[in-house]
Amino acid sequence: MIRDLDAALSVESTPEPLLVSLGRARANLPEDLRPGTRVHEPAFLLTDLSNGGGSAQEGEVSVSLRVPAGIPALFMPSEIPLAPGTLMLARGLAWRVIRVVEGPDRTYVTGEIVSS
Repeated sequence: MIRDLDAALSVESTPEPLLVSLGRARANLPEDLRPGTRVHEPAFLLTDLSNGGGSAQEGEVSVSLRVPAGIPALFMPSEIPLAPGTLMLARGLAWRVIRVVEGPDRTYVTGEIVSS
């Protein structure tokens, strides 16, 4: 299964820059999360296609990521009408934190994919 996903992701990529979002547990991110922090994602990264409104996924941290064109990814349409769908990003990517905002109930992070 993982080899099949790796093979599919080696052929498909983002056709244009995109904005995606995901929810994360605080424990799954570096302790000192600040602008410039680089986060390595060893696993496949399931994200929601976004219009910049934040993530519908649950988690203590809401992450909005800019994804440049050419990043290995697979699009999965939503089964819910008018929902934007999911983008699976290849494993082994890294992203850089641009901004961190601490809210009363959640932390909001903006970042960008920096390597594939």
